Amino acid sequence: MSIVNERDKQVLLIDADVARPSVARVLGIETSVGLIDYLDRNDVAFSDVVLRTSLPGLSLVVAGRQHKHSTELLSSNKMMLLAEELSSKYPDRLVILIHRLCCSYTGRYFSKTSRSSCIGNRG
Repeated sequence: MSIVNERDKQVLLIDADVARPSVARVLGIETSVGLIDYLDRNDVAFSDVVLRTSLPGLSLVVAGRQHKHSTELLSSNKMMLLAEELSSKYPDRLVILIHRLCCSYTGRYFSKTSRSSCIGNRG
């Protein structure tokens, strides 16, 4: 988490590894909605899934519930539009933890639209 220690930087950490989500568990966060819920449901706003932390400059989005179409949701048009929006809201650093099956497509898109790091987990 050394990226959080950078002064005057806004960091958004997205746990998009919906097959093996780890951010909420590691940080001891209990939440009912996350990225997949936002992508799947029209009644969930992105602001509903962004969690503020006690660390200055760090916000996070947990993976959310498991979904049988999570791969499709992560490569959906809604996800691509989100990437464009986030690149302007978090110009300093955007970190996406993502399952290796989705890393090539979604990761490439995020890296084109923002200063992001796509970290592919083994699966």
